[in-house]
Amino acid sequence: MSPRSVLLALAAAGALAVGGCGGGDDAQASYARAVNDARAQLQHSLAAVPEAVSPTSSRAQDERTLGRYHDAVHRTLTRLRTLEPPADVTAANARLLAAVGRVDAALEEAVDALKTATARDALAVRAQLADRLGTAGHDINAAIADLNRGLGG
Repeated sequence: MSPRSVLLALAAAGALAVGGCGGGDDAQASYARAVNDARAQLQHSLAAVPEAVSPTSSRAQDERTLGRYHDAVHRTLTRLRTLEPPADVTAANARLLAAVGRVDAALEEAVDALKTATARDALAVRAQLADRLGTAGHDINAAIADLNRGLGG
């Protein structure tokens, strides 16, 4: 899977909503809204990036594009870290933070690696990034599903 495909999949994963407004208390509903707001912010930011990494993009283009993705993910992660989850979803919240943190780290490391990469190295950076983002995307989906179960969504 190409980094572009994985980034699009992550954006789609961000489209999953967290439930919790069905009969839960105000703290649960507030938390679910805040997570959904952060998710929507991320989805909007990712959609605003005009061109994702592609086999024909240059190393410099990849660096700029991935830098914008990294900035969007980092803002979302910072926002998610400020939330205080209800007790029932503390573990799922921690898994969500860890998974989004892995996306953040993978993008940051790829951007740094591309700054000095040769053409051959850039291909390896793209492949490694695709693997890391695929795993993190799966973990984000699992954490969101756990959040939904914990919040009764």
